[in-house]
Amino acid sequence: MEKEAVSVHIPQVKLGTQGFEVSKLGFGCMNLSGAYNKAIPQEEGISIIKHAFSKGITFFDTSDIYGENHANEHLVGKVGELKKLVEEGKVRELGIGIVPYSPLGRGFFGGKGVLESVSIDSSLTAHPWFTAENLEKNKRIYGNVERLTKKHHSAPPQLALAWVLHQGNDVAPIPVGTMRDRTILGPLLIHLQRL
Repeated sequence: MEKEAVSVHIPQVKLGTQGFEVSKLGFGCMNLSGAYNKAIPQEEGISIIKHAFSKGITFFDTSDIYGENHANEHLVGKVGELKKLVEEGKVRELGIGIVPYSPLGRGFFGGKGVLESVSIDSSLTAHPWFTAENLEKNKRIYGNVERLTKKHHSAPPQLALAWVLHQGNDVAPIPVGTMRDRTILGPLLIHLQRL
């Protein structure tokens, strides 16, 4: 018997004082162009962005430093919505709310460096959190997080994002991801319904 699809509504929040509304949960696009891992094929990146948009994500974070030769901005710009947002005056910097960067601890809450090793292609190999001398500390901290997630019937990424999302109505975190239905987007959207 097939599982019935779960319909999820992601709430919108106003960021700052200009009336700009975005989804309460954003999507960090950096890793689509390679940062923590190798860049993924452009078609796959576009597919991931479209999938997130179809689930109600309207807040996509990009930067000209993500990927070589502005690759990430070009990738995100291929959804077609970016141009409309610029024309509507909604792509700007001043008066916005809080946009927590890397709310999943650069993959830590997904088990990176604890349950799975860090890829040699990843920029994380130079990050102090993921160096050999910190791996045992990470395992202890991650163990504490896992015990807490069992209490709340969730996964570590869900718990981390739920905590960030509860910090205020003007907060829209931007977790970074590459896979459509991994531990972040699919289960998180279901978990958000309970909040």
